[in-house]
Amino acid sequence: MRKRKHGDEFSDAFNEFAKEMMGTLNIWKTELEEKFTEVNENVSNVIQKDLAKLTETTMSLKEELNSVRKEYCEMKSSIQKISSRQCEMSEEIISLQNSAQFSSDQLDDINGKIESLTQEAKKANLLETEVKDLKYQNKALKLEMNDNNQRDRILNLEIIGIPEQSNENLMNIICALLKKVDDNITPDEIERAHRVTPKNKVQGRPRVVIAKLRSRMLKDTIISKSHYCGGSILDVINLTIGT
Repeated sequence: MRKRKHGDEFSDAFNEFAKEMMGTLNIWKTELEEKFTEVNENVSNVIQKDLAKLTETTMSLKEELNSVRKEYCEMKSSIQKISSRQCEMSEEIISLQNSAQFSSDQLDDINGKIESLTQEAKKANLLETEVKDLKYQNKALKLEMNDNNQRDRILNLEIIGIPEQSNENLMNIICALLKKVDDNITPDEIERAHRVTPKNKVQGRPRVVIAKLRSRMLKDTIISKSHYCGGSILDVINLTIGT
């Protein structure tokens, strides 16, 4: 009996732990979803800004290239103008070099941001793997909790038809009923007793009483002997309530 009592305490502690784990998992899940949303928004903003800058730079380069082509045609048509325009052309070439350098710097910056996005994607994949692991652990905990609940229900004895009274002592009532079945039963063999409302409640019918016993063998003995006991169970109930 002492071992079973410690087992019950362990079961309660485990159920409490499972509830805490469920709460922690839900918090982690919410935080991960918020992080995913934030990362997606940041990536979208960065890409849009970089594309806008790249488009602007490309248009500028096209305009400058068109200008160079025009000047090149003018150079072919009049060699005499080459000397007079040499300084101007040198300045334009320098401007083109600066523009090309600027475009190169922009490309380097884009490559760096792409690398950063790649790292963020790897982190997101790791987070997704962790979420899958947590879901698997959560499923295992639910299965284990369900098994524990099923084992607890095996010890429950359902009694229907006991009238409800104010300030009733269900332990005394159940003990009196079980003694009617087997006089050797003691109150220590009844762990607890409480009423529950059935799914299909009938007007005027008392709620069902659930008594949790210490062992499955005791439950089987009570069910077996209850078919052969004499007297009226309602008499026992009324006698117990009156005393």
